[in-house]
Amino acid sequence: MRVGITVIFLKTTRPGENHLNLLFSIKKILLFESESYSSTARNEINLMKIIKVINLTASFLLEIAMIIAFGYFGFHYPENILLKYLLMIALPVIAIVLWGYFAAPKSNHRLQQPYRMVFASGIFSVAVFTLNITGKTMLAAVFAIMVILNQLLLFIFKQ
Repeated sequence: MRVGITVIFLKTTRPGENHLNLLFSIKKILLFESESYSSTARNEINLMKIIKVINLTASFLLEIAMIIAFGYFGFHYPENILLKYLLMIALPVIAIVLWGYFAAPKSNHRLQQPYRMVFASGIFSVAVFTLNITGKTMLAAVFAIMVILNQLLLFIFKQ
C-alpha cells in the first residue's frame, strides 16, 4: 500500500527550474523513495504518519464537540430563558478562551506536558459532566472514551 501526496506549485519555482523535476523530487521525499528505506519501512512510516494525522484531526473534532457540549448544556439546563441564552454563549466562549490560552498549538502560554494533558483532561471532564447532567449519558460515555483514547495517543506520539 503506497500513500502519497500530490503537490502542485504554480509560479513558486525559480526561473529556469524544471517544474516536473521539482514535483518528482517532492514526491520522492514524501514517499521515502530512496535506497536507505526498504518498502516495509516506507509503509510503516507512511502508516504512522496517517495515524498521527487522523489523531490530530480527531483531537480537533473533539475540541469542537467540547465547545458544542458546553453550548448544549447552557441552553438546556437552566429554566430561566435569559440565563439559557447567556450560558449558551458564555460557556463556549470561556472554554475557547481557556483552550486558546493554555492548550492551543500557537499560544505563547501553552502549557508543557504533562500539565497540558491535565488541563485538557479537566476541561474535557467538565464537558462530559455537562452532557451527563443534561441527560445525554450514552453520548457522555462515548465522548469520554474517545477523549481518553485521543489524549493517550497524543501523549504517546508527543503531539
